[in-house]
Amino acid sequence: MKDSCLLFSRTRVRILFIPFLLHLGIVSLFSQEKCCYKINTKALDIGVYDYNKLKKSKFKILTGEEARLAVEKRIEGNEILIDFVGGYLLEQDIISYYPEVDVALFENPVISVSVFDLKNIKEGYGDPATYIYSPSGKYRFSYLDADGMKFYLERKVNGEYQLCEGPMIGGAANSFYWENDDVICYLREKTRYNKKGEEIIYWIGYETRITLIKCEE
Repeated sequence: MKDSCLLFSRTRVRILFIPFLLHLGIVSLFSQEKCCYKINTKALDIGVYDYNKLKKSKFKILTGEEARLAVEKRIEGNEILIDFVGGYLLEQDIISYYPEVDVALFENPVISVSVFDLKNIKEGYGDPATYIYSPSGKYRFSYLDADGMKFYLERKVNGEYQLCEGPMIGGAANSFYWENDDVICYLREKTRYNKKGEEIIYWIGYETRITLIKCEE
């Protein structure tokens, strides 16, 4: 990749801004209210799962070199962002960038995929292509297919989505939608065998009710 004035002083920028970034982390830690939840999951009756409620991603996605150029332009002149993500531009392949939510995904040889929220200068969680929002916007649900499927629930606090802690959907699941602000529906893969011993894969509709609880200390 051609030399870039954005990145040549990465070491100097990292040394200069480590105290500032640590300060941001400390402020964020004390300003965010911890969010915890429990779930109650049950299978839906046949015909209850509503395919018409599925929604396609509404965010524009950039990939490959187009994504790399967009992220380089995004962080140009911003030394904090250069320190935050510049090293990944040098050392790893970019998977995608979503300009509308300002999130970039990089291929990481250790944990497969790294997600960066450039707007809030913090680690991201799910792939924005999978974001689905509860009707009021109270919650955002997403997932990331990296070393197994990982699911994430975030709650909106002061205009920013913050990760909630708790159990999440297990097994092979897809096709998610919100029934209301507290219930998310999806399909889960099931397997059975016919009389010939042949494996048959099918899908069952489920719903998971989310209830906020007091976090344990």
